[in-house]
Amino acid sequence: MSCCGLDPVVDGNKAIQFACINGDYDAVRRLLQEKTVDPTVNDNAPIRYASCFGNAKIVDLLLRDGRVDQSANNSEAIDIARLHRHLDVVDLLIHYYRLYNLQTTTKIL
Repeated sequence: MSCCGLDPVVDGNKAIQFACINGDYDAVRRLLQEKTVDPTVNDNAPIRYASCFGNAKIVDLLLRDGRVDQSANNSEAIDIARLHRHLDVVDLLIHYYRLYNLQTTTKIL
């Protein structure tokens, strides 16, 4: 994805970070399709930004991507969502946490 000939990963993957801050679902979706875009930049900052601003659809999109680690920074994404009372985001993060742990446990058994 290139806008006006600009590289979306320039300047430390700022494009996905700003898209998460601004709640731009379509931009995040398009950026995640780019193999060079890193949604784990700055220790998974995009999911923390989306959680902070209550962007549940973007949080869901990031978690479905599979590269994002919601437990980064001692699970700061859920703490930030809870602090700002974005309960839909908190519920979503808990759901994915349980789903991940269930899949991990099932593989071990």
